[in-house]
Amino acid sequence: MKKHVLADISLLIVTIIWGSTFVLCKIALQSMETFSFLAVRFFIASAILALIFWKNLSRLDKNTLKNGLIIGLIMFFAFATQTLGIYYTTPSKAGFITGFTVLLVPLISTLLFKKPPRKESLIGIVFAITGIVFLTMGSGGELSVSTGDIIVFVSTFGYALQIIAISHYSTFSDSINLSIIQIGVVAVLSAVFALIFENPQIPTGAPVWTSILLTAVLATAVAFTIQNTMQKHTTPTRAALIYLGEPVFSAMFSYMILGEVLSPKGVFGCALIFFGMIVSEVKMASLFKKPSKASGRFKKAS
Repeated sequence: MKKHVLADISLLIVTIIWGSTFVLCKIALQSMETFSFLAVRFFIASAILALIFWKNLSRLDKNTLKNGLIIGLIMFFAFATQTLGIYYTTPSKAGFITGFTVLLVPLISTLLFKKPPRKESLIGIVFAITGIVFLTMGSGGELSVSTGDIIVFVSTFGYALQIIAISHYSTFSDSINLSIIQIGVVAVLSAVFALIFENPQIPTGAPVWTSILLTAVLATAVAFTIQNTMQKHTTPTRAALIYLGEPVFSAMFSYMILGEVLSPKGVFGCALIFFGMIVSEVKMASLFKKPSKASGRFKKAS
């Protein structure tokens, strides 16, 4: 199997895992505050990776350390704002809003690297964003925006920068060590903010610990290691299009666990999102070509 195909499949699995985290975070946030939850989640994830890959970590170089710190800072901003926003809105709606990341990735890439996205990618993005609009519509066709929705929207800028940063830095950094460092940075910063702004408490109860362990092990330790290892074999725009399935899976898990039901407009929105992903895959034969060595690293941002 070619690397770019394996990368796409791997990132889709990661997207499914991340789709479940909106519900899991909502459950945990009923008993924990935002930064306390993130601190516990990311400390567990970083400890697991450090224990498993301690030999690899002993070979950490300054370049990977620097790159991991940069991505970690971006990740902290994205996760802190998104998790805080989830507390004030529904998991499914938070997932839908996070989908706007797909629009921001090619736009930010264009600003940073002065190279516009391919027109085929834009076609897929148009369908996808249209789908998100339908997903966020109320029963009367209106768009209902809450404080939580705005905070989650702010987080999409962080996630867009994270996707771009990982696509760039993972090409010349050790993927495992990069994951450990960036996750560790989020853990430390979350703990600092928890001590300053919150009243940290040890979480109690099976539902809370189940949510913490699932998000720490699967959605953090496993998912980010896969992302750092595989995303280098595709482009930021393609990765963002795959990640756009996250709100759809968020809605599915919200229905199965919390009983949230999508409206007919929401179902139609899901269909548009998947159609946009299919269009971007089937009709973009050029995107399946691995960038040539002469093209340079920055062309991966197209």
